[in-house]
Amino acid sequence: MQLTDRLGRVQLTDAILDALCAGALISASLVVSDEGLFVDPDGISLGISSKTDRAWLAALRRNCEVVLTSGRTYRAEGYRMPKSANLAILSREFVDTSHLVVGEGQRLHVLGEMPSVSDAIRKLVSLGYSRIHVEFGPTSMRELLASEVRVSLFLSGPSERSLEQAAQALGSNIEHLAQVDDLYLGLAR
Repeated sequence: MQLTDRLGRVQLTDAILDALCAGALISASLVVSDEGLFVDPDGISLGISSKTDRAWLAALRRNCEVVLTSGRTYRAEGYRMPKSANLAILSREFVDTSHLVVGEGQRLHVLGEMPSVSDAIRKLVSLGYSRIHVEFGPTSMRELLASEVRVSLFLSGPSERSLEQAAQALGSNIEHLAQVDDLYLGLAR
């Protein structure tokens, strides 16, 4: 992999991806299509993700203690336990977790109904977590950006224009960070 930013181009290892997200205590991520959409025609992100995007998501997950997702995203994306982080699922409806393999030292939290994503984050902080990664859809991300929670929302996509379109759809601006191979990374503000 190669990283390109304002300073030039460098060969990449996973450690560089880890460094790009290391400062974010509460991070969130959305992958976007070339048109700035958040899902593929099947209503999930798999069709708009790439190998580089999946490496980026792995770095974000390595940087956190717990991944927070919604029941809807969990069901649609066919979630598995993260490799090292814990998993928290926020859902008003029943969530079938019987297929999950919870590793030694890992924890699974199924959070019941809560008024907002912000409240779920506060609940996780009260459980002792300080590094949280949020994986929700765009509606909840808009809510999170508008809340008092200081979140670093990373957008990833195939072009700077796709990130700009997605940021606009979220009611935010984009700060372009870098290009990693075929993937552009930005921070929604």
